[in-house]
Amino acid sequence: YIESYEKGEKTQYFDMESYVDGHSKYLLIYQEPAIMKGQGQVRIDSTIYQYVRKTDRTQQVSAKTSFYKAVLSQEDIMSSMLSSFYEMDKVEEVEENNKTIYRMTLTAKEKRSSYATIVADIDSETYLPIKRLYYSYSGQLVKEFLIEEIKKNEKGELDYVRFKVTDKIKPQYYSIVIMDQFDTTYEIPENMFSVPYLKTHVK
Repeated sequence: YIESYEKGEKTQYFDMESYVDGHSKYLLIYQEPAIMKGQGQVRIDSTIYQYVRKTDRTQQVSAKTSFYKAVLSQEDIMSSMLSSFYEMDKVEEVEENNKTIYRMTLTAKEKRSSYATIVADIDSETYLPIKRLYYSYSGQLVKEFLIEEIKKNEKGELDYVRFKVTDKIKPQYYSIVIMDQFDTTYEIPENMFSVPYLKTHVK
């Protein structure tokens, strides 16, 4: 679920079903708003396809492009494994707000990645993410991901994640992302992450 804001006012929202296999495949099927029904996305390795049922049109989209005018890019959506696109440059142990934080600096493996550098802060006790700072190839801070809430179930599995993504160039623009209702027992069909599957399951 994604909400976009400008100067504190909500401008748009998206509710989606998502399916993930590893760190390089996902399927998104839009549920709301009504104008988005009949659309979906599938990512296969580094390629993202967008499908619109009304026109029966499939097109490839760049990972660098904005996700429907939200602060997030296509690469940001469901991209849980930074090591797929970035390599570790250095790790530091720093003290911040009376807490010990592991600060990791990652650099892009290739220039088709959306960002040149990502600085990620990890809680040294829980190993859960705290925030990420994203830098352009010119060295400018362009985006901040700030984790606002994380919940785990009794098995220690993720159950709820809420984070805020802020455009640091235009800080009046930001998005709130909520991920919940995780189901790790669902058996994913072998053909799920394909354009034919996307076309037949978008409603």
